[in-house]
Amino acid sequence: MVGPWPFRPYTLRALAKTFGPLWVRCDVCRRYAGSQVAELLDVDYRSKTFSCSVCGGPAWLCAVEPAKSAA
Repeated sequence: MVGPWPFRPYTLRALAKTFGPLWVRCDVCRRYAGSQVAELLDVDYRSKTFSCSVCGGPAWLCAVEPAKSAA
């Protein structure tokens, strides 16, 4: 028997449960970093912004592991 979805919608916890490990990608300097969002799991991902620690540019969540991506 399947029960109701246990996580609040639009949270980083729900994204991680659906897609697996998440990555943060900077388009400016083309860096990837594994997301360390343990304290942010119950935060609405639609309102959360990320920035690159090297260049300060905007960074985005992605579900594609860079080593396995066919670019």
